[in-house]
Amino acid sequence: MRTNIIKPILLIAFTSLAMSACDKGGEPAIPVEQELITTVKLLITDNAGFNKTFAYKVENGLGATTPGAITKDDVLLSPNKEYNVEVQLWNDGANPADNITEEVISESNAHLFLFESTPAALLTFVNGSKDAANMPFNQRIVFKTGEAGGGELSVVLKHNPTNKAAQTTADAGGETDVDVSFHIKLQ
Repeated sequence: MRTNIIKPILLIAFTSLAMSACDKGGEPAIPVEQELITTVKLLITDNAGFNKTFAYKVENGLGATTPGAITKDDVLLSPNKEYNVEVQLWNDGANPADNITEEVISESNAHLFLFESTPAALLTFVNGSKDAANMPFNQRIVFKTGEAGGGELSVVLKHNPTNKAAQTTADAGGETDVDVSFHIKLQ
């Protein structure tokens, strides 16, 4: 009789030990919620009173498999000038719309905005904002315009770039959170 009671107790104890040995000791992984970005805004000002916002909007969010309606503004600037530029990121699918720029700024050490123009002489980019470690972040930056003409302006946000000092998306590494292109005219 006593043997009949000890066997189940040993079986339960062994099973518990085996299950705890399989536990890797960590808390269960909490999935990281990815922010939905539907809109990239460029707030562009100059010292002479120019103050305009240009937007690139994707109805269902950037990177969505079914993006829905896509609208984008043409960026119209004057040649041979300097403009202060601030990038804002929005989720217009939320009610009210959610400005997620501050969240990206709070994680500036893990993000890098990059800009490229085609042709390259159309725009140059200087004096970008820095993160807490004094590395490039570029959420605020100065655009220097070239001679009159037209082309494309690429705006990319890298997450966990492997090279925070990169000048191009190819050199930055990391994941791409935002990759949009505006048509730009200098006239």
